[in-house]
Amino acid sequence: MKREKKHLFKTIKSTSLAIFFLLSVRPSFALNPPTNPTESKQTKELKAVNNSTNTEENNHFKFINGCDINDQIRNQIIEIIEKNNNLSELPECLKLDQRLLFKLILINPKHFQSIDPSLKKDSIFIYRITKINPEIIPLIDEELLKNSDFISKISYSYRDALKYSHPSLKDDFAFISQMIKKDSRNYIYASERLKSNKELAILAFEDNPLLLANAPESIKQNREIAELAIKINPHAFEFIGKKLKEDKNLIKLAEMNDYSDLSQAHSTKINQFIENHYITTSQTANQAKQINNQGKFFTKNKIINRPFIVKWQKFSNSNDKNQYNLKLVNVKERNNHKKWAKDFLKYPELIQKINNFFINRNIDQNTIDNLVTTYLWKFNIDKQTVLAFNLYNLKEDRENNIYNKERANFTNITSLTAIANFSAGKWSLTVVETILDNDIKTDISYREGHKKYILWDLYQFNENDKNLKLIFKVEDRFNEYFEIFSANQNNENLSKYQMIHRFNPLSDKDADNVDNK
Repeated sequence: MKREKKHLFKTIKSTSLAIFFLLSVRPSFALNPPTNPTESKQTKELKAVNNSTNTEENNHFKFINGCDINDQIRNQIIEIIEKNNNLSELPECLKLDQRLLFKLILINPKHFQSIDPSLKKDSIFIYRITKINPEIIPLIDEELLKNSDFISKISYSYRDALKYSHPSLKDDFAFISQMIKKDSRNYIYASERLKSNKELAILAFEDNPLLLANAPESIKQNREIAELAIKINPHAFEFIGKKLKEDKNLIKLAEMNDYSDLSQAHSTKINQFIENHYITTSQTANQAKQINNQGKFFTKNKIINRPFIVKWQKFSNSNDKNQYNLKLVNVKERNNHKKWAKDFLKYPELIQKINNFFINRNIDQNTIDNLVTTYLWKFNIDKQTVLAFNLYNLKEDRENNIYNKERANFTNITSLTAIANFSAGKWSLTVVETILDNDIKTDISYREGHKKYILWDLYQFNENDKNLKLIFKVEDRFNEYFEIFSANQNNENLSKYQMIHRFNPLSDKDADNVDNK
């Protein structure tokens, strides 16, 4: 009995001590919960942002309760994530914040992998991102990569979108036929089965015969296709089948090309002509070479010349008035520009063709109507009218308010540089360069923000050469050079033009001849 009482007393005593200990530590435990030793610095800082109080010192972190945050908080989060390069620990609700995600993906496309799965399937959201940063296309949800309408749409802003589409689309005859009509280059990404289809091969090679390089052997050995390709561009002879290269008639057809020796005598002559007439030396201490004398020999053929339709403009940084950014803007106050269609009133069929070109590529009518002619040249080849021109439209980026202006400067641009030829009672277009309603990052390393093709002059090999060549000056990143375009000599109606030569007189080493592979 005494033993039982003694044991009971010990039990009560132990329980009382335990209760006393818990009661004594509970207040401090509630006020100061232990820190998680595995908690990352990013999570701690994000919590600090979320727990910031409304004091004078941190008013700029003030936000609505929950995940309804403002741009200042977004920028704080971005700075943290930039340092840690880790989006995985971001609160789940913020992985649905499109404004925040646009900024993050703009900085690093890899962040796309960590966004909420539902957004990866949101075609509208994905389309807006791909217009800015096409690097995310390989990371898109498989269901979207199976969607023919979606792939077709994004191919206007990213030419090689078909490359990343689902194999089922690449093997869909109707879809691939449509994509090749839109851009013959899409033949490259068709399935091997469809590349072997004669109808699709002809459809692609009629526009660009050099795509024969990407064809399977069965197509390269097809004499009908080889003859068609060589007639349009004799350089396609290089890619026909081995046996066909021994065909005397095909050899003769290729040799008829007026520029078969371009890499030798003609290229040297063109280079020397450019050096003598368009390259001058500056009077500054470094005596740098410069490109000048636009239209030196064919000024009369320059119908319209409006080179100053955009300019760089400074604007202050909202956070630091001593700093400023540069933005490409329209120069409306300096030029009261006509709409492009008024410049082409003499050519109503061409207006319709150009209009259809843009409509077929999902460009809205308002954008088309507001294009401006920056230049227009006119000349004749064998009584055929040829026009070379650029149409251009710059508008404020529709997503501009979501970007961090300290990191990027995006502008929405639509541009078409083309050569139009009227023959056999109809107009044909050769596209030299195009930007289709695209949000592009402008850069001061380019003279006018991005790469441009400017018609500089026309050229003849000799007095008997009736096929005038077009000399384009290309304003590229930190560089300027020339590309020469010529009508296909073996094409009966001279309706298509191709780039036959590139020359960089401002570099120490001249560029080699190039083709349109």
